[in-house]
Amino acid sequence: MLSNLRKTMAKSKVKAKPFTVGGFNTVSPKGKALWCKVVEPDYEYNDSGVFQTDMVVDPNDATVIAYIGKLEALRDEAHAQAEKKLGKSIDALAVFKKEVRDDEETGMIIIRFKMPNIDKRKAKGDAHEIKVIDKYRRPMEDKVEVGNGSEIRCKGYHYAYYMAGNESRGISDCIGVTTIWDMMQLIELVEYNGDGAGGFDDESGEEADGFANEAVEAKAEPKGDKDDF
Repeated sequence: MLSNLRKTMAKSKVKAKPFTVGGFNTVSPKGKALWCKVVEPDYEYNDSGVFQTDMVVDPNDATVIAYIGKLEALRDEAHAQAEKKLGKSIDALAVFKKEVRDDEETGMIIIRFKMPNIDKRKAKGDAHEIKVIDKYRRPMEDKVEVGNGSEIRCKGYHYAYYMAGNESRGISDCIGVTTIWDMMQLIELVEYNGDGAGGFDDESGEEADGFANEAVEAKAEPKGDKDDF
């Protein structure tokens, strides 16, 4: 049933847009990766595959406030145009979601980046991979599994979409913003270990199963601005 609902929502998006405002490319603030799929496409909800990551950020950070403001301005302009053209009330969707752990809000928010339909893009000769660079802006030819908590920054094309409602399913007309992800800067890697801990490291300093956390020697860092794309 969930799959059918997703397909219905996807079909609703392709109808003619009741607004003219265009999208834009931008680079996100730094955040923490969550369930990052950048090496192999995920086919669970997309038959053609999708690269996707959630990014956890602090809503009180000045760079995050400015970034969210741009996304909301895009949504609000599309929303105003759509309501004027269609002559009815339309829902405006949030451009982020609140992070929740163990049924409690953490105070952080989540922004999603994705590149959908990977197999179709590849067949058409379109871009179908996420470009990954390190913190010094050097291309990373050999992609690595990115664990939860890795520090990243993402680049993509943000655009507004209109989704027609479906009364029988209780879905209202709405305007939202989505992002076509195309590039990621991997600033600090937390290696994915697949042990069910989501890729997070043990920060307690205590020994687990008789093994102590071992320090890793820092490698020499090349000069240059490591924070910007």
